[in-house]
Amino acid sequence: MAWESGDLQAAETGIKRELQVLRELQERDTGPDLKRDLADTVSWLGSIALRQGDLAAAGEYLKRSAESLRLLSLAEPDSTTRKYDWASAIQLVVNVALLTGDLSGAETLTNQAMAIFDELAAQDEDNRVWVRSSSEGWILKGKLLAARGEFENARNYAARAVSLLRTLVEEEASDLASQEVLADAYYLTAWIDVSTGDVAAALDSNQNALENMQLLQRAGHLNDKRLGKLASVMVSQGQLHQSLGQYDQSQGFWQQAREMLAEKAATVSTPLLLDPWARVLMLSGQIDEAENIIKKLETNLYRPLRPWPKTAG
Repeated sequence: MAWESGDLQAAETGIKRELQVLRELQERDTGPDLKRDLADTVSWLGSIALRQGDLAAAGEYLKRSAESLRLLSLAEPDSTTRKYDWASAIQLVVNVALLTGDLSGAETLTNQAMAIFDELAAQDEDNRVWVRSSSEGWILKGKLLAARGEFENARNYAARAVSLLRTLVEEEASDLASQEVLADAYYLTAWIDVSTGDVAAALDSNQNALENMQLLQRAGHLNDKRLGKLASVMVSQGQLHQSLGQYDQSQGFWQQAREMLAEKAATVSTPLLLDPWARVLMLSGQIDEAENIIKKLETNLYRPLRPWPKTAG
């Protein structure tokens, strides 16, 4: 409840107390399930640190969790549950690596997670969670390639993810988790489209991403991470309209993003929200304020995959 309400200090206190209790239990229970619970609790500390903007601490917690889950998987090589837990933990580490600009480290881990998820998905094509997780791996790989300028290679991964995720949401429209990942795939596609000179296609792809994120918004499922995604898509939509000379539309999207982020941006430190906030400030002409946010992010090790805007709209 503290996590969902944004009270990260209370969430951290509660999780650390849980970790203490689990360690006490481990003195008489050394079984794999308790070890898995310990790894999950450490992972929660990593997620809290990420929302607090402490990328160094987030990375360390998540690596510790992933290593524990790796050992559990190695001890039970036939367990699909252990494999899934391990690969999911790897992807959390990758997300932080991408936020710090560690593309080399992120790629090695992404390939590892992709191999596990693809193996799981091949075993059971009807397991929606495994298929969605496999698609998340392709999106991560696509981001890495796009960040290196390998856009056509990145497009292959984005297209595979879009195809599978569209099938998932067509089968079950209420699957908001798949709707969110599909938005990620469309957003990546828009980045690739605009980077290869097809602004019209980028506008369509980004609009699809926007519509998927708005489904989560209407359902009341916007936590900090999803709010940041929605705002990022809106900022990009404004930039695409700007590039087509449609300035009223661009200003409208940037105004919506400002209104969504203003209250949160004053109190949070996570790059998941401060990145789109800095972008919309810069595009709206508030250069000094944007640069202050960027300096704060850089101090906390954040390195954006996409360049910052250069000038106001």
